Amino acid sequence: MIKQKLIAKRKEKGVSQAELASYIGVEQSQYCRRENGEIHITKKEWNKLAKYLNVPLSEIYEPQEVLDILVSDAETNAIIKIMQNYIQRLEEENKTLKEENCRLKTIVKSEL
Repeated sequence: MIKQKLIAKRKEKGVSQAELASYIGVEQSQYCRRENGEIHITKKEWNKLAKYLNVPLSEIYEPQEVLDILVSDAETNAIIKIMQNYIQRLEEENKTLKEENCRLKTIVKSEL
């Protein structure tokens, strides 16, 4: 989703994408992709952008970004790790169930 509030505030303040990109430590093209919603803006980056533009965070972030603001990067990494472990367990269970399904099909075929 395009970050309309961020873009409007940046333009209102007369700040270029290149300036903000430099401030948060990314290339201008990467910053542009953030404004266009193609790349996730981290909590740390949101805070830096608000500081550079000298505005409260609420004036630039978009509503669906609220969760990102509330969840730190460390918490996000922990959640990702938990989800990866869960997916691995489900894949293993799926494999076991497929094997059991094949075994049962064999038994049923032999009884017919």
